[in-house]
Amino acid sequence: MTSAATTGPGARRWIEATTLGDLLDRRAAERPDADAVVFPEARASYAELAGRAQWFARRLAGLGVRRGDRVGILLPATVDLLAVLFGAAKLGAIAVPVNARFKCVELAQIVTHSGMRVLVTDAASTGLLHETLPDVSGHADGERGLADAPELRHVLVLDGTEVRDVAAPGVPDDVVWESQASVRVRDTAVIVYTSGTTAAPKGAMLSHEALVRLADGIGERLQITSEDRVWTAIPLFHGGGITFALSAIAAGAPFVHPGYFDPATTLEYLRDERVTIALAAFETIWMPVLNRSDFARFDLSRIRLVMAVGVPERLRDMASRLPDAVHVSCVAMTESSAFLTLNRLDDPPDARATTGGHPMPGMQCRVVDPQTGADVDPGTPGELLFRGPNAFDGYFP
Repeated sequence: MTSAATTGPGARRWIEATTLGDLLDRRAAERPDADAVVFPEARASYAELAGRAQWFARRLAGLGVRRGDRVGILLPATVDLLAVLFGAAKLGAIAVPVNARFKCVELAQIVTHSGMRVLVTDAASTGLLHETLPDVSGHADGERGLADAPELRHVLVLDGTEVRDVAAPGVPDDVVWESQASVRVRDTAVIVYTSGTTAAPKGAMLSHEALVRLADGIGERLQITSEDRVWTAIPLFHGGGITFALSAIAAGAPFVHPGYFDPATTLEYLRDERVTIALAAFETIWMPVLNRSDFARFDLSRIRLVMAVGVPERLRDMASRLPDAVHVSCVAMTESSAFLTLNRLDDPPDARATTGGHPMPGMQCRVVDPQTGADVDPGTPGELLFRGPNAFDGYFP
């Protein structure tokens, strides 16, 4: 996280790297009653989100979760998903968000590969869990791990009892504070599994510093303030969804999420929640919304900024639908914690439609010939190399 220098021609934002737990607690101290996260079925203020995260931290610690342990999160996009992520981060544990639409083989691979000690899920996912890990029903908490998941010790089911609903006694707040104070900014905070487009999904290790500094860099680049209301439909097991949530929290703004994305209800949601920044990300999300036959009926004049990627012709088309908003694009990947590059708001429209923008603060990029390693001329295809504070720390072994 950074803050603005006071005045002068060299004014810039000072680097203030912090941990995820401290980021949330600081916002709760500054803006306790302001909306932090908004979902169709529930919302939470900063104080409520921080309190829920503390509740989970106490109970995870009561289950024996310690620094470096992996905590799986198999939940739909809800307040609790974010609260578990922050709760694990407070202990120095590593959150492992899991796609709630995974099939058995995909879920089993991530549970086993990540070596998660605890899996937090809900009653709706217990059938999938039984099918994936048949031994889970007869396995007592804390016993030796399952044959198919040797490091898994506990399954915590929220609002359900079908699978070993653990009523963890919890530890005192002071124990959590002590753990939270020992977390380092370069510790791994989250393992995000890649999409597996060309191979099996790999677990990218993202540190507290990488996530927080990118979140603040996005806030700087997009000029997000506490008066904005930031919407995305990107799932919260995805690096982009996590980073967008953190970007809103870093700016003290409400993070607005549909839970389950449905273009048939999105215009109503954007209007009713008074969204000002739409991080649509993919044209496959945004175009069905813009193409609704009743699009013109909705007053979306509050939206000042849209972020989406696509071919130039499609980006220009999308921008024409909301001509009063600034439209930006990016280059992003899990290994750079999401955005590697992003347009500036004052870039010319053609640059915003035809390029991925500029490297995020602190990031350095090169395009080289993969055979020689020499830099190539602009417009020449090559291999993209990058380094900097937002870079991942490698794949989980």
